[in-house]
Amino acid sequence: MLSQKAVATLFNFILLASAAPGKRQYSGSGSCRDLHILIARGWNEGYPGRQQSLVEAACNGVSSCDYEDIQFDASNPSGYPAAVEQGRSSGVSQLNAYVERCPSSKVVLSGYSEGANIVGNILADSNVAATSSPGTQICAALLFGDPTHIADQSYNVEAGSSLSGQMARSSSSLGKLNNFSSVLRSWCNGEDTVCAYGDGTRTMGEDAHTNYFQLYTNDGAAYIKEKCVVSGSTPTATATSSVPAPTSTGSFCTSGNVKAGLSDNYSGLCQFSCSNGYCPEGVCDCSAYGEQTTSPGGDGRDGCPADGLDDSYKGLCSFSCSHGYCPTGACKYC
Repeated sequence: MLSQKAVATLFNFILLASAAPGKRQYSGSGSCRDLHILIARGWNEGYPGRQQSLVEAACNGVSSCDYEDIQFDASNPSGYPAAVEQGRSSGVSQLNAYVERCPSSKVVLSGYSEGANIVGNILADSNVAATSSPGTQICAALLFGDPTHIADQSYNVEAGSSLSGQMARSSSSLGKLNNFSSVLRSWCNGEDTVCAYGDGTRTMGEDAHTNYFQLYTNDGAAYIKEKCVVSGSTPTATATSSVPAPTSTGSFCTSGNVKAGLSDNYSGLCQFSCSNGYCPEGVCDCSAYGEQTTSPGGDGRDGCPADGLDDSYKGLCSFSCSHGYCPTGACKYC
């Protein structure tokens, strides 16, 4: 097996080369799927960000499922409002393009933090009607840590439900958003002052804005399946595949192997990453699913490059540390 340093190097290569793609990523030219998930990531995250685990869990057990990243610059080079508008515009274009090409597909919209603001604006501020396409193909819309959160909505869940966010949505925009209330769910932690800002005197809890997918991945996936997946849908394997269909007893990958035709040099990467819920699609195949586990010392905190290393390690550290493995020498907890 490769050393942890070698695993970290391979992790970095994979994440930088592919912007951390999850399973079943849609490139714009693939086949239509029964279920298509559009993701808007959070501020300064690489694609697809923390929501990768949600995609893995939602698509697990669904035979025809993929996802697509909403395109925008999450580093906010021209400021937050401009980035949100770029994401809203791109999201509407991507949504329209997909449903035009795949009119029988169901679509999920999911956004975290800044991405939740974007998803909300797609539904509320883009002339997307709930009663006509593409709105009628949206079977679920999920918001996590939404800065535009509004208190006491029927679709709010968790302890921050009764508080509004730092950038609370206007009443007119909220009225339009609520046309989609039957498919909406908004998660807000009680100590997350991004979405539960209240009167402005509340203190942000440690990890309260970054731990949504350690806490609610399974809840989010269950909601997607409840709203979008016909009961009894199961994974299928193509007749030409040389890889056995994975066993499915949970939402997270627990074991994986190197893809056929690739070097065994990747075995360490696949053994570590797949057993911790992340199987890089271009290199590894997941062979079994189970319940999420965390490596020793992992507590869901975000990671940053170690002192002296440049931002090329940012994607590696953000993913690996928040998933329970912070490679010594490459990363540190933020």
